[in-house]
Amino acid sequence: MRLISENGIGQALNAARTRKGLSKAELGRRLGISGAAISQWEAGGPGPSIPKFLQAALILEIDTQDEPFSKFVRDKLTSADEADPEVTKLFQSLGAATVYRDVAEPLRKKLEAMATPTPYFGKDTVKPAAGAPGFAEIQGFARDIPVLGRAIAGEEGNGDVSLNGTEIDRAIRPPGLAGAKGIFALYTSNDSMYPAWKENSLFYVNPNRRPSIGDDVVVEVISKEAGIPGSAFLKRLKKRGAGKVVVEQFNPPMEIEFDSDAVRLYRVIPWEEALGLS
Repeated sequence: MRLISENGIGQALNAARTRKGLSKAELGRRLGISGAAISQWEAGGPGPSIPKFLQAALILEIDTQDEPFSKFVRDKLTSADEADPEVTKLFQSLGAATVYRDVAEPLRKKLEAMATPTPYFGKDTVKPAAGAPGFAEIQGFARDIPVLGRAIAGEEGNGDVSLNGTEIDRAIRPPGLAGAKGIFALYTSNDSMYPAWKENSLFYVNPNRRPSIGDDVVVEVISKEAGIPGSAFLKRLKKRGAGKVVVEQFNPPMEIEFDSDAVRLYRVIPWEEALGLS
């Protein structure tokens, strides 16, 4: 919007505000000042500071290349304004790189530099090196974690998943697991671990970290037949020692005991850890 006025900055600001349909109080609220201050500007009193003027220019869609706005800035701008990072950002937002062509050369160069945005370096402008992992893989959220089946949450003998490496799906990698190796996922198959885990809940497993008492675990029963993987269960580790492993479930509440050498335990990753919150 181009608003040219030869009757001073106050009248020009008034015309811009009126065309924008804003009251003095509303413009003042957006600028963090009173409506009375806006009245003073428009009545020919002390004009706005450079930061407040540039903020008003953005709100009122003022073209700062028009007079009297350009002259106001040339006359009002101080060395402190030139050094103010917020003023620099406002100039960049207004795109005012060429507004001061007729000012003295040293000041013109400063103003043009202030109005030139800093180059943006990001995933859209920087090419990754050959063989570099994808952005999603680094940050998490890549769909690259294998889902290896379902872990039954019921009694021993009801297991319905074999941890034989067969992949049935891919799960999204939470940000807390970015870069973690060997992670896999499973689904629960019933509600016997409710309320900790609902039926058909997805959960992540870290086979490289030894579970502690109180951790949820996948209990894999070692098959007695060579080459045949055993069943797996989702439980909570309660006791371990003296050649025994004791786990518990919640629905119905019960404890199940295994011989230590008859099972393998895999640690279930808590959600706060998977999400990077702990």
